[in-house]
Amino acid sequence: MARLKYFQKLHLDPKTYVIPGEDPQEFIKLAEEFESSHKPADVCERFLVEQMIIDTWRLRRYERILPQVQTIGAEKDVKRLMKIISDIQRSIRTNAADLRKVQAAGPKSFRKAAPKHPQLDDSLPEKYFIN
Repeated sequence: MARLKYFQKLHLDPKTYVIPGEDPQEFIKLAEEFESSHKPADVCERFLVEQMIIDTWRLRRYERILPQVQTIGAEKDVKRLMKIISDIQRSIRTNAADLRKVQAAGPKSFRKAAPKHPQLDDSLPEKYFIN
C-alpha cells in the first residue's frame, strides 16, 4: 500500500517505463532509492527527481544493449546509441544540478512572483484569455 501511494505521489507508473524483459520491481527499487536519497519536498523537486529516475532507467537500458549492438558491428547504430547515452547523461547532470539549486534555495522559493514582462501586462483585451 505504501508503494502505491508513493507512485501516485510521484506520478510514476512502472508500466509506462518498463519494457518486456525488464523487471518492474527494479524500476520501483530505483525510484525508492532516488526518493530516499533526494527527499523531494514539493512539486518542483518531485518533477526533477522523477526526471532523474526515468533518465537513469533509460540510461541503464541503453548501456545494457550497447555491447550487443557493438557485437553485431552496426557502427551507425553504435554511434546513434552513444549519442543517446550522452544526451541522457547530460539530462541527469542538469536535473541533479537544478535539484541542488532548488533545494538550496529552500521550499517554495520557486513560487515567488516573477517580474511582469513589459509587453505582457494586464492591459490585454479579455478575448486573448481562455476561460
